[in-house]
Amino acid sequence: MSDAEPDSSPTAQGASTPAAGAEGSPTDEGDAALRWLRAAPPLALLAMVAALFELGLARLGYQGLADVLDPATVRDVKDWARFPRNLAAVAGVISLAIGLLSFLRLPGFAPVGRRLAVAAFSGIFVPSVVVAAMLPAATLRPKLVIFALAAANVLVTLLSMTAVRYRPSRALRVAVACLGVAAFSSLAVVGLGQLLHVREGLWAPIAALFIDHASAAQTFLLGIRHAGELAWLTTLVAGAGALAIGGG
Repeated sequence: MSDAEPDSSPTAQGASTPAAGAEGSPTDEGDAALRWLRAAPPLALLAMVAALFELGLARLGYQGLADVLDPATVRDVKDWARFPRNLAAVAGVISLAIGLLSFLRLPGFAPVGRRLAVAAFSGIFVPSVVVAAMLPAATLRPKLVIFALAAANVLVTLLSMTAVRYRPSRALRVAVACLGVAAFSSLAVVGLGQLLHVREGLWAPIAALFIDHASAAQTFLLGIRHAGELAWLTTLVAGAGALAIGGG
């Protein structure tokens, strides 16, 4: 009669429940995806720093000071900019691939339709960046660059539509929303600019309409461009404010 009776209290039952249901839990897949997602920011930061360094060399070096520097120095600056450019491409592609795979594996981030759209445009953008990084600059075709630029802007717009609802901080929501507006504006400017060169096909009537009203079309494109630039500036200010107050 000394056998202890089994403890049927809710505390004891609840203590064994997580252990019993840990295997095959629906959150396991999400936790694994989040672990992969945490590996992306260091590479993304490296890509950003390398891209900004290359941009500074390009704007201040062989473009901004081309009339002041001698040709040999300009050639050396171009050679210096080659390494950070390739580093930004490699680190950016790896971090983007990790982030996109994690995003697509987590069903709670976005509905199926949006995740399929992200997967489709990722299939255009990522290979385009890989090809552009491997080929010499002289062999790149303008269509490849335009396709990659359009796919990148669509990706940013789709991801911003998801992130603006996911982030709890108001400042970060403003930054992400303005980032989406800036990407969409860039997509519209590039797309409409390419539309002006169409002479046949499905888009030819719309291109002819833009050509017939060239002044109004130019004003419209400048308005979209200025709106995108303002949205990008707001993104930087709101993002910096969110980081300053600890909203991230």
